[in-house]
Amino acid sequence: MKYKKSILKIVAFLLILLMVLTRWNSIFKFKWGDGVYQVEKFYELPKDSVDLLIIGSSHAIVNFNVGKLYDDYGITSFVFGGAMQPMWNSYYALKEALKTQKPKLIVLEGYSVCFTGNYAIDQYLIKNYNGYKPSKNKMDILKVSIPEEKQKEIFLEYPAYHTRYTNLSRGDFLKNVGDIYYEDWKGDGYPDVTARLAHMDINTVSEIQKLPPKIEEYYRKTIELAKENNVDIIVFVAPYAGVNVEDAMRYNAAEMIAREYEVPFINCNLKLDEIGIDYQTDGMDYSHLNYKGSEKVTRYLGDHVLNDYNLPDHRGDDRYATWQRHADYVREYLYNLRLLDTNDAGALIDRLNFENYVLYVCVDGNIDRNDSRIKRYLDKLGIAGDIRNGIWCIDGGDVKWGMEGDMGEYYTSMGSHDFYILRADVGAGEVYNIIMVDKDEYFPKAVNGINVLVYDKYADYVVDHFGITVDNDYLVIREAKE
Repeated sequence: MKYKKSILKIVAFLLILLMVLTRWNSIFKFKWGDGVYQVEKFYELPKDSVDLLIIGSSHAIVNFNVGKLYDDYGITSFVFGGAMQPMWNSYYALKEALKTQKPKLIVLEGYSVCFTGNYAIDQYLIKNYNGYKPSKNKMDILKVSIPEEKQKEIFLEYPAYHTRYTNLSRGDFLKNVGDIYYEDWKGDGYPDVTARLAHMDINTVSEIQKLPPKIEEYYRKTIELAKENNVDIIVFVAPYAGVNVEDAMRYNAAEMIAREYEVPFINCNLKLDEIGIDYQTDGMDYSHLNYKGSEKVTRYLGDHVLNDYNLPDHRGDDRYATWQRHADYVREYLYNLRLLDTNDAGALIDRLNFENYVLYVCVDGNIDRNDSRIKRYLDKLGIAGDIRNGIWCIDGGDVKWGMEGDMGEYYTSMGSHDFYILRADVGAGEVYNIIMVDKDEYFPKAVNGINVLVYDKYADYVVDHFGITVDNDYLVIREAKE
């Protein structure tokens, strides 16, 4: 009897230890949205629910809009990508995906045929390894992706992240890192930075540069794996401003290999006019498009696969509700990005009339009561009457309350955030409106003018905070993006 009790105590101890270690791992592990987290969210997908599987590097992550593919075409897609993902990691990503999914089409984003080394640097090794469940496939990834002397460290995983104590945040303790963005996420991303970029025309480059042996081996193996599983595959190179002659020659070599397998090869760097890419508006940096460029590439891909492949339209089917929710979020998020890209005061005021916005509209400083433009802006927002220094809350286009004249304060909570509004006397008879969201303080951007804080109650975050100043021809003032 004592022997049995001892066994039970040992088993109980081991179970508790396992639970503690599992929780410890869930808190400290990396939750990067450009590799590790893609794999973890992939495991949540219903079996055989992905019709279009996209694999590749960060070029795959930021250049394809999964929400738009579902919104416009009803296509259920997923981006199984990782930052600087070399071709061998794309191959093993496809092997992992085919365990649970039978896609009708695979899009292999081809940028990584331009890679030259046999291994990535440590950060990218981790991003293309850590998210996988223990399996033979994961061990194969370890062997091909990581130099032998580093394999033990990467295999154990925790040596890479056990020192994250000082970097832990609230999201590390919460499901989906506490962000609605990740609840139904499908692996894609939407950069909001716009850079005006020059680019090279590679349409006349006809020479060929042979692919490095390891790259070519796994490029072929990825195509062959798709064919062995009777899944259509296309190689699709998304456009980027930094493409050069050497890249073009490697793409020519990759296209020749694709032809051997009778696989379509689409190099979008040769189709900028057809797609509508303008590097004055559509680029984030020399390697990636921003959300505007991504929409154009997605539309081009969607039209192509809709015409050439029999992908079903799943809109309205409850089994694919997570894609609908993701599309809804993406649509909202892109509306918010366009708001941030709007710098004309009148157009900006017009975009604020949105059902999911809660606005805190402040009139600050000294303003001429007869200022017609300020009156017009306030009237569009539903704030009528004489202009006075004050603050109003507008929810979904309806004015909920306002404070004018005497100083006052107001507290409320929305979503996961606390809001504290204070009308404060800053001296010399001047009263300003200060808004605090959680621990962040929002002071007036326009000393004399209208200041607006925009909160999206659906997406649960502060979208924008700007001022329209009467001192400089109604200029819109925001802080510069970092």
